Amino acid sequence: MKIVCIVLFLSVSISARAMDAKAVCKELTPVIAELQQQTPITIDYMTVLVGVQAIYISGRCYLNYSHVLNTNVFVKEMASENTLSFEENFEFLQTQEGETLLRDAISELAINFSDINLAAFKAVKGMSVTYSYSFDDAAIKPVRVTTIDN
Repeated sequence: MKIVCIVLFLSVSISARAMDAKAVCKELTPVIAELQQQTPITIDYMTVLVGVQAIYISGRCYLNYSHVLNTNVFVKEMASENTLSFEENFEFLQTQEGETLLRDAISELAINFSDINLAAFKAVKGMSVTYSYSFDDAAIKPVRVTTIDN
């Protein structure tokens, strides 16, 4: 199954002086505030960024992205990639096996994206980056992936 999923990242340079979690969160705050004013942001034909936040708590900087996936588009794409009908794919995503496959596929994409685009955050002690994906149909459980957790 091919899952197309694009995640938006903040293009923030982390200077040498901002290598601790508190400084990173402070540097991210104005960028995120500006980005948050623009939400919802269409990422691709099935994904909308609905929120982003950076929160500094107890020595840790939590960078969280929240996305909503269009269920109909997502399931239609699944059906085009396999021999199951729309209804069968929709029902499959509600099974334990479907949830696991979905979580694994989204996790792989998000981790690869973070490895390439957010590598600087890996050097920051106390940094956490999490992506949350919900469907616009609550019958399919949301997926939450933490890609960096130092």
